[in-house]
Amino acid sequence: MKAKITKRLIDSTHCPEEGQLFLRDTEVKGFGVRLTAGGKTFIAEKRITGQVKRITIGSFNLFTVEQARNMARDLIVKIIKGDDPVQEKVDKRNEATFKDLEDLYRERHIPRKRSGSSDIMAFNKYLNEWHSRKLSSIKRSDVARLHAQIGKKHQYRANRIVALIGKMFNLAKIWGMYEGENPTIGIELYREEQRDRFLHQDEMPVFFTALSEEKDIYLKAAILTMLLTGARKSEVLSMRWEDIDMALGTWRIPKTKADRPHYIPLPRQIKALLTSLPRMKDNPYVFVGAKSGGHIVDIKKAWGRIRERAKISDIRVHDLRRTLG
Repeated sequence: MKAKITKRLIDSTHCPEEGQLFLRDTEVKGFGVRLTAGGKTFIAEKRITGQVKRITIGSFNLFTVEQARNMARDLIVKIIKGDDPVQEKVDKRNEATFKDLEDLYRERHIPRKRSGSSDIMAFNKYLNEWHSRKLSSIKRSDVARLHAQIGKKHQYRANRIVALIGKMFNLAKIWGMYEGENPTIGIELYREEQRDRFLHQDEMPVFFTALSEEKDIYLKAAILTMLLTGARKSEVLSMRWEDIDMALGTWRIPKTKADRPHYIPLPRQIKALLTSLPRMKDNPYVFVGAKSGGHIVDIKKAWGRIRERAKISDIRVHDLRRTLG
């Protein structure tokens, strides 16, 4: 049925008990109402590449006739310009979520990083609430809010989270998952001051005393190795026996942060320390962890105990590298 669609016309037209009935507007070609046993719905119709596409605008109970007519007019103009609102709705419905991006990031990118464990921690602690969100729904204001929230206690970590999100959205574009603007653009990061903290000469005795009270011989040896070699924590904890040459007194780090192997001379104290450590059968690592066949992964709790006993609250593990320097 064709006529100028009005509220009175829609009210006076009864829904069929089965099938569907259409009222088509004479004022805006393509605007109409579909009547079924389930109710009355505003629609827009237009031919796209030779095929008639029908787009649902919304229920008669939600919009006035003029609101629906204007929405239909806008949709039809978009189609004339070459857009496909039907496909846009399908794409929107099938759009990747943040969890989809995170899964792909874990699969493709983290194995190529030495700091992948930090990213996994960030996902688990700060970003799991975004899992169900579509990528296009994550705005700059969301990132800014999260940055400020984390920054109340940990400004350095807040900056790293923004960097992680930015990298993920850049990769999402490369992987064809996202076409919008990176939501981290324009976020003002916290100013990071370069640390110059290290263990001073008068702090050394109390530090060594506090360290000696730790019961885990592997953990104590790992921390001493960090201090006397200046190597990074991740490099020391994953040290393998096969990379140590006692005869030459060298340790080969297979892959450094610069993505290349590096040889470090072992001080005689470390050579003696490593010689005294028991080797665990079927475990290639020097500093044996709790997991069978693995190495020490986390020293956070132990480091906290050492600092507390030594009464040196502001020293960090990374400061051991600076101490050697």
